[in-house]
Amino acid sequence: MDITGRVIQVLPEQSGTSRAGNAWKKNEYVIETFDAYPKKVALTVFGSKTENVHMEAGKVYTVSVDIESREYNGRWYTNVNCYAAREAEDPVSGPQTPVAGPEVQGAPSPFPQTPVNKDPFGGAAAGGAFDNDPSDDLPF
Repeated sequence: MDITGRVIQVLPEQSGTSRAGNAWKKNEYVIETFDAYPKKVALTVFGSKTENVHMEAGKVYTVSVDIESREYNGRWYTNVNCYAAREAEDPVSGPQTPVAGPEVQGAPSPFPQTPVNKDPFGGAAAGGAFDNDPSDDLPF
């Protein structure tokens, strides 16, 4: 399964020795997806894969993961194990190309210009034609 998201946290590398005497190490990352309702996913890179998978905070990656659950003392635990990662294009900002700002001569403003005394709902603004209208029976 592939997940695309921005790395929001890189946790410190952990290492140790197993009961069998084998050395181990793991790296953990937290990414946030670009879904309608963004989700944070904690990823684990374990063993020899730590040599191949390196991610930096703030960058966007597409990661390949395996999801695995295990039971221990009547409780279930789920791991999201990452085995590959590649940089991806940011779907929010897209490619990083220069964009002309409003200060550039002839460039359109990103904000629509509304007259100051114009009511955005189609009527006149305060002090306009609807003030003190005797036919208005509204109490406010």
